[in-house]
Amino acid sequence: MRKRILFIESRYQTFYGAQKSMAAFIKALDTEYFESKVVLAGKGKLEDELKKLNIDVDVIKLGKKADAFGGKILNYSVASKIIVLVQIFIFNLRLIPYIVKNKIDAVYANDFRALFYVVVASKLLRKKIILYIRTDITYNLFTKAGIFLSDYIITIAKGVLKNLPQNVTDKYDKKTYKIYTGFEFDKFSIMPKEQSKMLLDIDSKEIVIGFVGSINERKGLDLLIAAIYEMCKSCNNITLLIAGDITSGSEGYWKNLKNIIQKNNLKVKHVGYFTEMNLIYSAIDILVLPSRMEGLPRVIIEGMAHGLPVIASDVGGVKEIIQDESLGLIIPADSITSLIKALSELIYSEDIRAKMASTAKVYVKEKFSEEKFKKSINELLMNI
Repeated sequence: MRKRILFIESRYQTFYGAQKSMAAFIKALDTEYFESKVVLAGKGKLEDELKKLNIDVDVIKLGKKADAFGGKILNYSVASKIIVLVQIFIFNLRLIPYIVKNKIDAVYANDFRALFYVVVASKLLRKKIILYIRTDITYNLFTKAGIFLSDYIITIAKGVLKNLPQNVTDKYDKKTYKIYTGFEFDKFSIMPKEQSKMLLDIDSKEIVIGFVGSINERKGLDLLIAAIYEMCKSCNNITLLIAGDITSGSEGYWKNLKNIIQKNNLKVKHVGYFTEMNLIYSAIDILVLPSRMEGLPRVIIEGMAHGLPVIASDVGGVKEIIQDESLGLIIPADSITSLIKALSELIYSEDIRAKMASTAKVYVKEKFSEEKFKKSINELLMNI
């Protein structure tokens, strides 16, 4: 009899790293032994993308007060915060008949927030909880409770736990498993750079700095824009290509960035959420991930596999991807000075870019193969 796993994701409006990782997890399951169900708190882009992958999705609406992001809940009044707790509790209660009806064996929470959407229902029905940690975490009351309440913890990289006290990581070591994301590299293709730039209406002579990901403060796009402004004082053929849409709750952040771009006449091409990522990666000359928090960034691995030199902040599991300077440049998080220096090194040396890209392309395809990922996932779940 197949084990039935229920997947819960809190952010149903987007389809980026966290959501793609969950989709990859589901697709990696051996259907001879496992069956998956997905429950989302609302209709949106994630439901659409999962259905394209033939993944079964159901929606159980979360109360409006609780369905807020971008730090809005932290600014609520005490009364509103109580309403949030009540709405999350009601969501749990509505999950109980769903879990019973679908004969769920274990529940997978795609982040700490999702865990609290299911913890009451799971504990009452005595279902094992699998918590997925894919980005840097700090040890506060919220994460402390989540780690304690989960039965199994899967981390996307060792680095996401580096802010936890050693005694905590030691205490929960036996229920913690590190599994690197796998990629279907055979689906990646590289177009001629001149052609790809032309298709995006970018001059072929421009040096294209690429940013791929959702637009919010955590991703550090403001740092990249500030660095490019400084670089443009000495190099006038730089275009910033942004592929990603605005995270719910970060509209004001993006508005401020657009004002800076317009005020300083920076050349920026924003294509929003883009499905033809082979075209985006092919047009980029240097890929930059200036994040303040990360897990094991899919963007870096995808960029390297497409033959791109990469600059990334030292957050999450970045050092587990870029293990030395032959593969890419790692800079301190939140350091515009370091970012400018790294950009200068790559912009003015096409040879360094080419050598770095060639080495990295071979390396990531071996380390992050889909086969290794599938084997690890299925072996773990067979023993739950």
